[in-house]
Amino acid sequence: MSEPQTPRIVVCGEALIDLFVSSDAHGKIDTVAKLAGAPYNLAIGLARLGEKVALCAGLSTDLFGKALRHALISEGVSDIFLEEYTEPTMLVLVSRDAQGSPSYSFPVSTSAERQLTGRRFRDAQSPVDVLVLGSYLMVFPDPQKHLLGIVADKKSDTLICLDPNVRLGIVPDKKLWREAVEKFLPLADMVKASEEDIAALYPDVPVDTVATAWLGKGARLVIVTAGGEGATVWFGNHETFTVKGKAVNVIDTVGAGDSFLAALLSSLRQQQVLTKTSFDGLTADILAKAMRMANIAASITCSRLGADLPDRAMIAKHLEQK
Repeated sequence: MSEPQTPRIVVCGEALIDLFVSSDAHGKIDTVAKLAGAPYNLAIGLARLGEKVALCAGLSTDLFGKALRHALISEGVSDIFLEEYTEPTMLVLVSRDAQGSPSYSFPVSTSAERQLTGRRFRDAQSPVDVLVLGSYLMVFPDPQKHLLGIVADKKSDTLICLDPNVRLGIVPDKKLWREAVEKFLPLADMVKASEEDIAALYPDVPVDTVATAWLGKGARLVIVTAGGEGATVWFGNHETFTVKGKAVNVIDTVGAGDSFLAALLSSLRQQQVLTKTSFDGLTADILAKAMRMANIAASITCSRLGADLPDRAMIAKHLEQK
């Protein structure tokens, strides 16, 4: 285990392996394994921006789990809240048909990330500023129960950020996703979601209607991303505005949402409004500055292959070019 750190941001969720499988005309199989998971990517993205961050996750003791842990530590993510399990690492097998359309399969029925209890984080005495959670662990009953318990324990003095990260390929039942999100919404101070998330959760309901409803359930800030179109924010007395995205030659969108959220949180912390007590200091100017940085971060990730999140120097360089 690495030397203990004092993280200010904790990300709760899964770390897994995307296994890309292809075959040639002779039937020869080729595989490429990628370290993955939206919470995993977010934690690394925050570390690259210089934030003190920890990942609260269940990792396997298998080869993949060791690789995931090693990469986290190498990136500067604290491992003090990681839990080890003998269950295997979650594998997502990704293959493509002749037209290039991907299909997914899940050969591991019971995996390490679903064993997460958060016990190390719940027992921690040092306070943190922000807890970020979301993605498919919030849907499965056991990890959902533990995540709700973590939030209940930390909510009084920790800013809670919810990023649904709807993954219908893993949990195809939209009703389960809606029920899970509705359980976490009243506990969240801020919600970041994509237009795709909202379309999956509430088909045919306008984004503005959903965002306004989320504010009514207790969130103080709602941000909805729309890819190259940028992002729209709702806050305070239902004040809303949009910050346009940056045009970019898109190579791969994987990790773009994680880049956006990492940069958004980092900018809000730099502007000294990313704590439970300072969050009421949000203004349109502060949010606009944070969203511009977030849009730039997402555009950089889209211009590169894989979830390769940028560091602060690269974002600053792109901001200077605007």
